[in-house]
Amino acid sequence: MHPALRNQLTHLDGALVNLLQERARLLASVEADDPERHPRVDDLLRRTSGDFDPQVLAEILDAVERGTRP
Repeated sequence: MHPALRNQLTHLDGALVNLLQERARLLASVEADDPERHPRVDDLLRRTSGDFDPQVLAEILDAVERGTRP
């Protein structure tokens, strides 16, 4: 792999981790049984386009939600 590509991927991975940590921090103040706690991702997934399979994105977002539960 070209070093520039590796650096770019490493940077993106770091940004993803930081965003996930920020999301968890924000959710820490929301009650676990609050119906608004769960993200509404169906519309987001319908509007997205790109190389990532929407079903896999849904699975990732589900895992993110599980990871932010108190």
